Amino acid sequence: MNDPAKWNKEDIIKIERSLHRYIPLIQFYNIEPTDFFYKVYCYKDILPQDLIHDLLEFHIVPNKKPKVNIPPSKKPNSKFELDSTLIESIHVLLFASWIDKKDSSHYNQKIFLMNLNYCIVQVGMD
Repeated sequence: MNDPAKWNKEDIIKIERSLHRYIPLIQFYNIEPTDFFYKVYCYKDILPQDLIHDLLEFHIVPNKKPKVNIPPSKKPNSKFELDSTLIESIHVLLFASWIDKKDSSHYNQKIFLMNLNYCIVQVGMD
């Protein structure tokens, strides 16, 4: 059941019915072309054909705008400025994984927001 190429018509119908309500929630247009080809396109039989056509056109035709309104990407900007002299941005991922008790690889592409709750500023004292 893990290999879409081996699904029969009955499997496709069952999976399509199970996932139908979740398809609109997926931000397909924010998926990188390589990931789309290798990780999404293999499921073309359970996705709406007009969606597959639009996605193929979007990824293949240069400067092609999608036919639907795309919500802003939830993908974090990997080039954020970290205002710290103690840590680098890579450490933020590690700290987030510790806080949530997750493997550090969990946050490679996850969105998170960390607030500075405590700050000590050393001031010269005479």
